[in-house]
Amino acid sequence: MKKKKIAVVASGWHFPEQFYKEVASQELPDGWEMDLFCVSHRDPSFAIEEKKDKKFEGERAFLDERLYTKVLSKEKIEALGWKYTEEPNTVGDWGNSNQWLEKNDYKKYDLFLFTHDDNLILSKQWFKTIIL
Repeated sequence: MKKKKIAVVASGWHFPEQFYKEVASQELPDGWEMDLFCVSHRDPSFAIEEKKDKKFEGERAFLDERLYTKVLSKEKIEALGWKYTEEPNTVGDWGNSNQWLEKNDYKKYDLFLFTHDDNLILSKQWFKTIIL
């Protein structure tokens, strides 16, 4: 039986290790596989410098601190299984989605997740729960 596929397309801007690692290690239902894509609008070195020694403020600071414990380089993102491309910043989310669609065959996928990379992922069963 042919496996079903999900494409995860992340808008790369912040590059937190927590996001990329947790999404890459998601459990999938039987019969599913996942392809990971990062469509970046800036080199990760900018985010590394931006988050270095940053003091997060506000009532959700502890969540930001957890998310941004470590910021990844392009090479480390790719080592986690993500296909990294860098594109001009055109129109945010729609531009990001269109840039991915221009270079990839959407017909290969049964399900898509277009997301930003600044989401704190708290479960390894996120996809398994949603897909089922």
